[in-house]
Amino acid sequence: MYIIELLILISLAGFRYRVGGDSLAYEDDYQNLPTFSELIKYGFSDLPYQPLWYILNALTKSVSKNFFFFQLIHAIIINSCIFVFINKYCIHRFTFIVFYFIFLYPYFNFEILRESIAVVIFLFAFPLIQEKKYLRYYLLNILSFLFHPSALFLFIVPILYFLFKSNTNFLKLFFVGIIIILFSSIIVTTLIDHLPLNMFILAKLEGYTSLEININGIIVGLFNLLPVMGILYLLKKIPINNPNINVILSIYFILTLLSFIVEGSYRLLNYFSIFFYVILTDYIIYDIGKIYNAIKIYRKGVYKGLQLFILLCIFINKGYYYTRDMSMYNYGEEAYFYNRYIPYNSIFYPTKDYRRENIYFNFMDK
Repeated sequence: MYIIELLILISLAGFRYRVGGDSLAYEDDYQNLPTFSELIKYGFSDLPYQPLWYILNALTKSVSKNFFFFQLIHAIIINSCIFVFINKYCIHRFTFIVFYFIFLYPYFNFEILRESIAVVIFLFAFPLIQEKKYLRYYLLNILSFLFHPSALFLFIVPILYFLFKSNTNFLKLFFVGIIIILFSSIIVTTLIDHLPLNMFILAKLEGYTSLEININGIIVGLFNLLPVMGILYLLKKIPINNPNINVILSIYFILTLLSFIVEGSYRLLNYFSIFFYVILTDYIIYDIGKIYNAIKIYRKGVYKGLQLFILLCIFINKGYYYTRDMSMYNYGEEAYFYNRYIPYNSIFYPTKDYRRENIYFNFMDK
């Protein structure tokens, strides 16, 4: 059954026809990307994307110039890596797949095609920190960075790991978060000045670290922050001999806090989202009895209420994300963000959905 689910998800992403957001632009660019023979003539410093992205595209173009083949290979890589990871580290894997399909699958498979490859590489790099296999960790991080520049953040994760591997409190998290907010732009500017990065990557990194306070962003961010706080609180009530969990939740908390003010930092949450939903599935959905026994001094309803609150915040946040009004990008005609993915069109009946095309390209041109 697990393999069947994997094949279904690979097929949905691999056999789609112009379904998604960023993938529409990637499809339009595909024919113009260099082949292996053409790559020799280019200097990677002159190209807007990372080297391994071009090499992967050149590899698939050597088999087929149809973007369908690339997206099929991409779907196989992303979903196979996630399923292998989940099979090893998640106890209740079928429940996790439900969360993955609703909350992460469209984004990883139809949107952030470059970054999602960097994310799944990090899935196998992160456990190496606990094993103190730093050379392998950084080699995998270099691979991630060669697909997407946001992976530059992963090079400081071992420092954060040792900072948060023991139990922590919200005051410490807020304090570290404030320090990161104050110094993130300075740190990134220093790295930019000393690393041999091309102008396209420099522009991206500068955009990701620019300061911007947005009231709507803060409200949405709260629905990301509150579930993490609730989970951290509950997990303090039970003995868990796994420092990775505290590290992941602490970093997730700080990055969410950072996203209130630092534009683009929300993207760094992508690297920890799979881990977050594994923790949510195994410890918050299924470990009710263990947690209840550990907090017997409270009424069972208190835990039940907090569990419901955590799930409610997550669904409200994602519900808002999918149902945002996009009519202003569709020439005033009714359109919502979920129209990037619905209706679904396959390569067997290739039909352009102009509402989807409008809300993506007009949004990007705003």
